[in-house]
Amino acid sequence: MPTAALTPFFPALTAAEGPAEDETSELLQVFSTSPRRSGHYASSIARGMLCSDHKNLRRNFDEMLLSFAIAASYSKQQRQAIYLNCAYFGDGQVGIAQASHFYFDEPPDELDLPARTLLVGLVQSPNRLSPFRHPDRALARRSVILEKMLAEHSITLEEATEAKAASLPAASQP
Repeated sequence: MPTAALTPFFPALTAAEGPAEDETSELLQVFSTSPRRSGHYASSIARGMLCSDHKNLRRNFDEMLLSFAIAASYSKQQRQAIYLNCAYFGDGQVGIAQASHFYFDEPPDELDLPARTLLVGLVQSPNRLSPFRHPDRALARRSVILEKMLAEHSITLEEATEAKAASLPAASQP
């Protein structure tokens, strides 16, 4: 999906991943060992591009170089779009388009705030947060993201309250 179509997901993604950082600090965070830093979009993309899962010094170095090149070549929104298009959302669903159709039977650009927030929340731990197998965990994760979005002034109190009250997708899939 193109970056423009995924723009509505970015506030939830930013809230889910931590505080927003400026572009310079994000480039520097490529070198950080913490996966929760906002520079992780480039690292996650690079990790997915490398063919070997075998961890060694050479692979780590290649991942670092590729991450830096990605962070230097693409805007944060472009990296977020690539990340959403490549992320695993559980139940065999890779990419936001597949996940959107699987969980909600709608394309991503037609999802409302509760659905977008739920999907973004799944990326952290897709199996542990599955709305089909662990609805309580999925709701809790969605609420955490909505609270962060509210704190970051991405949404209003009314939007947060309404989104928290929304039901989960029907468990007809698995």
